[in-house]
Formats: sequence, C-alpha cells, structure tokens
Amino acid sequence: MLDRPLSLENKGNPLFGRGDGAAVGWAVSTGYVPYPAAVAAMEARAAAIADGTAGELVWLLEHPPLYTGGVSAKGADLIEIPVTTAEVAGRRMAAGGGGFFRLLPYAVSRWAIRQVNVRDGRPAVFYFHPWEIDPDQPRPEVAPLKSRLRHYTNLDVMAAKLSRLVHEFRWGRMDDVAAIEAARTPLKRAA
Repeated sequence: MLDRPLSLENKGNPLFGRGDGAAVGWAVSTGYVPYPAAVAAMEARAAAIADGTAGELVWLLEHPPLYTGGVSAKGADLIEIPVTTAEVAGRRMAAGGGGFFRLLPYAVSRWAIRQVNVRDGRPAVFYFHPWEIDPDQPRPEVAPLKSRLRHYTNLDVMAAKLSRLVHEFRWGRMDDVAAIEAARTPLKRAA
C-alpha cells in the first residue's frame, strides 16, 4: 500500500521534520488507496507509534471521493471554500497552488496570496498534489508532450517553493477557515 518512501532534502524545515528536531518519515502512494484500507493502515501506524515500534509518517495518498454529508445534506447546510484566486488586470487567476504554483515564478504566488490576505481580508486556500513534491516519480515512456510539460515541469523545485511558502505566511486549519466563512455567509434555510 505504501508504494515507496519519499526522500526529500532539507530535513530541518517544517515540511520535513517536527519542531523538536525529530525526523518524520514520508511515503507516497501513486494510485488510489481505498478509504477503508487507508484508515486501517493509519490506525495500525498510530498504534505502532504509540507503542514505540514506529516513527511518525506523513503519507501522501489519494482515495476515491467520499460524500461525508450523506444523503440527507442540504445545499444550505454546506459551505463552499474554493481554492484561492487573485485579481490581475480585472481578471481572476488561480493562486491556490497546483500547477500554477509549480509552473510560475514564486513571486507570482507570493503576490497573489498577499493580495488575498491583505486587500480581500481572507485566508488563502492552497493545495498541491502529492506527486508534485516527488521529482523521482515514475514517468511513462509514452506520453504526449503537452502532458509531460504540464506534469513534470519544475518538480525539482516544488519542495523548495513550498518550504518558502510555509516560512513566509502563517497557515491554519481548514476547519478554522470554514468557521470564518460560515460566519460571513448567511445561510438560506428552507422553512
């Protein structure tokens, strides 16, 4: 299930270690991991950490989408928190990570996140794919040029850019962002 360990350099920054200096292991799964299998593996790892037979591990994985609202959720009960965009010359541009963060110069992302934080008074919602910090990932021998350029360009600098981002901005948890957005967004409830 853990396809292979991920080796990243610069273990002294928050992306690669704990605040107390202890190393944190990294692993990447390159395909979908079924949710029940992921939970079982994480529970087993937590038990091993608790009994001292394993160290901490950051496991980058994807599992098929879950619908945690269940079938009873109503649209008015959900809060949508989109990935950050910024305004450039009257147009919106992606500014919340992914390929744009990897492909564009770091200064563009820094400017966009500052714009959202300062001018709009909102937190930035940022994401990246696990494979984007794995420059040694397997590469298919046959893939269209456009796909190769979009997928593999700047993988070698992604971890350093993320490290910079972590140090330059204050980050929080999505549940805190959701609470802020819920307070800003009046709920439209059916009577």
